[in-house]
Amino acid sequence: MSVQVAITLSDEAYRQAERFARLANCDLATVLTNTIERSH
Repeated sequence: MSVQVAITLSDEAYRQAERFARLANCDLATVLTNTIERSH
Protein backbone atom coordinates (compact mmCIF):
# COMPACT_ATOMS: atom_id res chain seq x y z
CA MET A 1 0.00 0.00 0.00
CA SER A 2 1.21 3.50 -0.69
CA VAL A 3 -0.02 7.01 0.02
CA GLN A 4 0.78 10.10 -2.00
CA VAL A 5 1.98 13.08 0.06
CA ALA A 6 3.30 16.57 -0.53
CA ILE A 7 6.34 17.85 1.35
CA THR A 8 8.02 21.21 1.68
CA LEU A 9 11.82 21.22 1.54
CA SER A 10 14.28 24.00 2.09
CA ASP A 11 15.99 25.15 -1.09
CA GLU A 12 19.23 23.56 0.11
CA ALA A 13 17.63 20.18 0.88
CA TYR A 14 15.96 20.20 -2.52
CA ARG A 15 19.23 21.03 -4.32
CA GLN A 16 21.07 18.27 -2.47
CA ALA A 17 18.40 15.68 -3.23
CA GLU A 18 18.19 16.78 -6.86
CA ARG A 19 21.98 16.57 -7.23
CA PHE A 20 22.08 13.12 -5.64
CA ALA A 21 19.27 11.92 -7.91
CA ARG A 22 21.14 13.17 -10.97
CA LEU A 23 24.40 11.51 -9.87
CA ALA A 24 22.60 8.26 -9.05
CA ASN A 25 20.65 8.40 -12.32
CA CYS A 26 17.36 8.14 -10.38
CA ASP A 27 14.32 10.30 -10.31
CA LEU A 28 13.93 12.69 -7.40
CA ALA A 29 10.80 10.99 -6.04
CA THR A 30 12.66 7.69 -5.73
CA VAL A 31 15.58 9.31 -3.92
CA LEU A 32 13.27 11.05 -1.45
CA THR A 33 11.17 7.93 -0.89
CA ASN A 34 14.23 5.78 -0.24
CA THR A 35 15.68 8.38 2.11
CA ILE A 36 12.46 8.60 4.14
CA GLU A 37 12.01 4.81 4.27
CA ARG A 38 15.56 4.29 5.52
CA SER A 39 15.36 7.00 8.17
CA HIS A 40 12.94 5.23 10.51
